[in-house]
Amino acid sequence: DGETGEMCFEDPYVRGYINLPEQTKEAFVDGYFHSGDLAKKDESGNYVILGRRDDMIKINGNRIEPAEIEAAFKAVLGLDWAAVRGFEEGGKSFLCAYYKEDVSFDAGQLRRELGRRLPYYMIPAYFLKIDEIPLKASGKLDRRALPRPEAGSFHTDYAAPETETQKKLCEAFAKALGLEQVGIHDDFYELGGDSLSAISLITECDLPNLTSSQVFLGRTPEKVAELYDKRMEETGGKSADERNAESIARPHPLTAEQTYMVNYQLYTPFSTMYNLFTMMKLDKELYDMEKACAVMKEVIMAHPALLTTYYWNDDGVLMQKFSPEIFEELHVEHLTEFELKYVKDTLVYPFKIIGGRMFRCRIFETE
Repeated sequence: DGETGEMCFEDPYVRGYINLPEQTKEAFVDGYFHSGDLAKKDESGNYVILGRRDDMIKINGNRIEPAEIEAAFKAVLGLDWAAVRGFEEGGKSFLCAYYKEDVSFDAGQLRRELGRRLPYYMIPAYFLKIDEIPLKASGKLDRRALPRPEAGSFHTDYAAPETETQKKLCEAFAKALGLEQVGIHDDFYELGGDSLSAISLITECDLPNLTSSQVFLGRTPEKVAELYDKRMEETGGKSADERNAESIARPHPLTAEQTYMVNYQLYTPFSTMYNLFTMMKLDKELYDMEKACAVMKEVIMAHPALLTTYYWNDDGVLMQKFSPEIFEELHVEHLTEFELKYVKDTLVYPFKIIGGRMFRCRIFETE
C-alpha cells in the first residue's frame, strides 16, 4: 500500500496478442497480464495510475516516474499539460520539463517551489516551451521525440560574482556541471549537481579547505562563499588536517562511556569483557609477511585511537592523549602449527587500562 508497482491482471479470458508472439511472451507471464502501467494504492483503497513503466527515468542512480514531476510542475504553474524527459550528456543525467501554454516565471523561484514538493534530484534543470506536442500513431505522447534543450534555458537571471571567493566558486560550479556560466544565485543541485559532481567541484576549485558540507549547505556560490569565508576567518586559514592534528595532540577528558569502561576494568582487573579480538589467516604464498608488518604499522599510526592512553591529571580527572611513543615495532614470529595452537589461548588477556596501550597486534608465520 502506497508503494509504486506495475498493474498486473489475472485474466482467464485473454491468452495473448493475435499473431504477436514476442509481445505475448513479454506481457503474459505466469498467468498474469503485465499492463505496463505503474500504479499505487491510495488511502481510500483506490488504485492511482501514475504512468507507464517504459517512461521510468534513471537520474544519477535514482529511478524517477515522470508523472510525479509533471503533476508538481502543472500544479505550481497552473498548466493543463506538461511532460518531462531525461537526458544524458558528458556522463551526467538531467531532466527537462516541457510546457505549451504562455506562462512567465522565474526559473529559480520555480525550482524552489518544486523543491517543496519533490526531492532535489527530481527537479528539472531545464524548462522548455514547445509549440507542438509530439504524438505516436496511437495518439499517445512520443516522449523520445521531445527536443533536447539548449544551454541557457535553465538559469536564473544571471548575477555576476562580487568577491574573489564568489568568482572562484562560480567558475568551479560551471566546470563541474559542464555549463558555460553560473551566477551567484544559481543552485548547484537544482542545476543537476550530485555528490559526485560536488567532489569534482571541490577538486577543481581554487579554494583550499573547501568542504562538501559547505557546498551541500550553501548550494549557491553566494552562500557557499559566506560559509567558506566565515570558516577561514574562524580557523585562521588552517586546513582541516592541521586543525585535526592540533586537536589530537591535546589531552581530552574521557567520554561517559569511556569512563564507565575504565571504572569497570579497574574494579574487575582480570576481565576481558571489553576486549575485541580477531585472528586472520593469510596465505604466505600470496602475502609478504614483512610487508604485512609495514602495512599494519601504517594502519595503526593513521588511527590515533589505537595509540591513545588514559591517565589521571593533577586534578584527579581521567584524561586521554595520543601517545605514539607506545607503539611497539611489529615483527614476524616463526612458529610451528603445533606451537601456534597453544599460543592462541594466551593472546586474549586484560589490558593495562591506565597508561597502557589499547591495541595489540602480533603476526605469526608457521611452516
